[in-house]
Amino acid sequence: MSSTPFGDFLRQKRVEAKKSLREIADHLGVSHVYLSQVERGKTTPLTEDKWEKLIEALPEITLEELQELSDQSRPVNLELASLSKERREVGLLLARKLEELPEHDLEEILKILLNN
Repeated sequence: MSSTPFGDFLRQKRVEAKKSLREIADHLGVSHVYLSQVERGKTTPLTEDKWEKLIEALPEITLEELQELSDQSRPVNLELASLSKERREVGLLLARKLEELPEHDLEEILKILLNN
């Protein structure tokens, strides 16, 4: 796993605030090693129970930003074997074609997915 939107954002805000990894980790009650893993995308984003403390430490961050970035950063487990043949085929084809799709097609797919 490489970096995530949540980890990138957290690191950027921490650096802008001139706060060390240890400072923020201590404030959150987590280890600096764990927080480093969050920032680098090596583990899932911080859980919601840590968000208030994070906002105390970095007040320019909002709950809405954390929620959106957390949603974008959580890994998706694709258990294709349990899907029907047609659903499995659509999933695999979409994943393979994602890089090639024009922007307007991506926007249309996103609209369809968000309406369900």
